[in-house]
Amino acid sequence: MDTRISILLPTRDRAALVTRSLESLISRAAHPERLEIMIGIDDDDPASQEYFNSPEWTEFIEQWPVTHRVSTTERYGYTGLFKYVNYLGADSTGEFLMFWNDDALMHTEGWD
Repeated sequence: MDTRISILLPTRDRAALVTRSLESLISRAAHPERLEIMIGIDDDDPASQEYFNSPEWTEFIEQWPVTHRVSTTERYGYTGLFKYVNYLGADSTGEFLMFWNDDALMHTEGWD
């Protein structure tokens, strides 16, 4: 079964945490090729925009066999977190949606 899991990850100005978090998530997946990483950043967050357009991000994410997309939205803030999740979910292709925080770490091997 080739079930795709879409990881919905809104973030703001926390590139180092995103990289650490995604490394833990992807490296512990039994089938990382089935993961779709959906990242949402604010249109008024130049630090995130710079990072996700950098060679550092490209080198990091391309080491994994995952599908990924970075989307820019208007700023909804913490109280509008559901708007980021809805936006990313609507644009995803996975059979399962998984909300993921930029400061979360996966400890379970083969979690997927």
